Amino acid sequence: MPEPRIIRPKEQLSGELDPQGRRALQLFRDTVGGKDVGINYGEWEPGASNGPHTRTKDEMIFALHGKGEVIVEGGETYAMEPYTFIHIPAGTTHTHRNAGNGVYIQISFAPDGPYAEA
Repeated sequence: MPEPRIIRPKEQLSGELDPQGRRALQLFRDTVGGKDVGINYGEWEPGASNGPHTRTKDEMIFALHGKGEVIVEGGETYAMEPYTFIHIPAGTTHTHRNAGNGVYIQISFAPDGPYAEA
């Protein structure tokens, strides 16, 4: 039987930014012991964006710190501030971005599945 796991993102997070301007850590995925679920922690530098993409399964995002935005196809923008939660239905083309002057931190819940750039 699997044992419980304690995950402390700040202890495991790389100090370097990825090409999208963020520090990201997969907290829980098939690749790190999860099954049919993905939980990701991300710190986004000012102006960082992951560009338009879609998922084959629903995604949920919870903002922890700073100011972010989720922009959906058609241009509707949803402000993401601490303790804001958003549900993004499968197949929705969307972009996440840091909309503030400081670091934006979020946790996303996105079941494993194809991620397609739009």
